[in-house]
Amino acid sequence: MAQFAAIAPIGQFTAPFNVAGNPAASIPFGFHGNGLPVAVQLAGRAGDDAGVLRLSAAIEAARPWAERWPSIATEGATQGAREYAQAKGQR
Repeated sequence: MAQFAAIAPIGQFTAPFNVAGNPAASIPFGFHGNGLPVAVQLAGRAGDDAGVLRLSAAIEAARPWAERWPSIATEGATQGAREYAQAKGQR
């Protein structure tokens, strides 16, 4: 239990799987209609880290997100983030 408590703040949704020995990943999946980001959580069989990573890569390839910003971030972003979004051609 102490191990779980130590890692929960940095991975609160994947921590139970990690403590149990199951690989897990939480990856961006897209955006909700309200503009907020949505993620998908994956969990694999114990020892199947490669399977979770393969599926994560396949989802990212099918739904690229790295260059997209949620509308709420670009509307209320700090100056640095706003400049980055403008440099990338986003508003």
